Amino acid sequence: MLLLSPLGDTLFATPALEALDLAYPQASISVCCWQSNAALLRGNPHVDEIIACRNSLELPKAFHELQERSLDLAVGLSHFGSWLLALIRARFRAGFRSEELGWLYTVPIPDDRQVHAARYCLNVVRACGAPEVPLRLRLYLEPAERAEAVRLLARRGVAGRPLVAIHPGGHFFRGKRWSTRGFAEVADGLVDRYGAGVVLVGGEDDVELAGEIMRQARRPMVDLTGSLGLRQTAAVLQACQLFIGNDSGPMHMAEAVGTPVVALFGPTDPANFRPLGEMHRVVRRDVCGPCIHWLEAANLYLHSFRNPACNFECIRQITVDDVMAAAGPLLERTAAQSTVPAFEGP
Repeated sequence: MLLLSPLGDTLFATPALEALDLAYPQASISVCCWQSNAALLRGNPHVDEIIACRNSLELPKAFHELQERSLDLAVGLSHFGSWLLALIRARFRAGFRSEELGWLYTVPIPDDRQVHAARYCLNVVRACGAPEVPLRLRLYLEPAERAEAVRLLARRGVAGRPLVAIHPGGHFFRGKRWSTRGFAEVADGLVDRYGAGVVLVGGEDDVELAGEIMRQARRPMVDLTGSLGLRQTAAVLQACQLFIGNDSGPMHMAEAVGTPVVALFGPTDPANFRPLGEMHRVVRRDVCGPCIHWLEAANLYLHSFRNPACNFECIRQITVDDVMAAAGPLLERTAAQSTVPAFEGP
């Protein structure tokens, strides 16, 4: 499997990996991915080997090692990975964008880009004989990882309170970001109305945004941005009763560990990228678009050139009341289920 993609796209492929494992239980499934995303696949029972590359310069070595094996099936479960199938020798090949790359593939592959991204990935492997499986993203954590996250949150003083994780970023496209002022007011509202403990999560790129939220908010919160790895972050998200954030990798991580999500959408298409399942909520103002869809990477990076007059009203017009209306009922429903126990020392 060539899974050379960002965080969220890596998780979109997890139903497809499950389906392939069910179809061919005797097969060994190897996944070639970026080192930055390998942690999301660790512990996945449907993956036998992870070949992690730090950057594109390491791909030739990885591909050379793959070529020494007798591969029955090579699948591109990412945009970049599908193009690279031309360099892989295998009895059967399948991947994305069959309208453009169908000449590479040995079986007919559907190319319906209007469906959810996870469904698109699953459709690719179903064309290779894999069965239908529940469309759910999965990220597998160890009990010790979950326990450490609970201890961390207890040490930070949020024991016994319903916990809400907020991710204010969206690394690859700033137009997906809601305002820090909005997040600060939502955080204050959740503390005042529900007695919630609010935890800010994200990578190093989100530290500045988290600092703005902390300064703008009236109520204290826990800031973990830039201090945790992917799996630590996932464990913290699983310990929370609710996640609120933009369309981003952490949003899909929260979904994949089973935490209810309030997802704020702007220019990206919820039909392609929304969290899957009835427990989640999407907040969006239909003032335009959406204008960025599945497999349209160029639109993501060139949006400001193609639409110079766009000021992202679709995300800017989301109000605090919109988010609170979605978050409140979810928090009331899940807060009674579990809270972090009090800290009892190391």
